Order: sequence, then C-alpha cells, then structure tokens
Amino acid sequence: MIKYPLVTSTAVTQRLSQPLTSGKVRGAAVGELFASWVPAISTDSITVMKETVRVSDAVTLLPLYCVRHELQRQQLKVLAFSPSAIKAQFAFMYLSHRTCSPLADALIGAARIAAAEVMAEERSLAETFT
Repeated sequence: MIKYPLVTSTAVTQRLSQPLTSGKVRGAAVGELFASWVPAISTDSITVMKETVRVSDAVTLLPLYCVRHELQRQQLKVLAFSPSAIKAQFAFMYLSHRTCSPLADALIGAARIAAAEVMAEERSLAETFT
C-alpha cells in the first residue's frame, strides 16, 4: 500500500516517468524512487487534484500559483521537492519563410508578458511558502 499516494494528470504521468526511468535525471536515487511511485489517482482536473490532496494524505505536483489560495488559507502545505526533470517549456511556432501577422505578434507578446508575471508570482509564492 502506498503511504502517500500521488495525484496527477494523465499527461504528467507519462512525461514524468520517461526521463526518470531513462537515466536522464541527476541523482539515481531520486529517479528510482520517483519512477516506482505510480500515481494512485489520475485526473485532468486541477480542482479534483487539489481537493483530493486537501482531504487525504495524498500529494500532488502543481505550480504554486495554482494552489495560492489554499496555501494562504493553510489548507495545503508545500513539501520541499525539486527534481531537475520537472520543467516546462513553451514555444510559438510558425513557418520560417512567413512573417507573423500583427495579431499573432500581439498574441506572442501578451503570452510572454503573462508568462513573466506567472513566473514572478511563482518566485514570490516560493519565498513565502517554502
């Protein structure tokens, strides 16, 4: 029986298990431990993930900004865990021989601003709650 079941989304389950089991993670012990930690609950609802963790001994992997209200109300607590394999990178792609429309340029600019704001909030929450 799993003492602290992992609650995660179906997409995260596959993405986390691949680098951790393929030896691309620094610290073999962390990779082996995490690779054997099969998610007990898989859902694509962040609300379900947060509520499951809030009412049980389960744990989850979410950005801090997704749980900021629960952290402020002391309903959830951050556990210190930061494996190097958990990173996300986003990109806009377009045909190399074409220029973006003004609307596409505006969308890309707005997305970059929003991403910077989320990262700033994430750093601030980490300083407060970890």
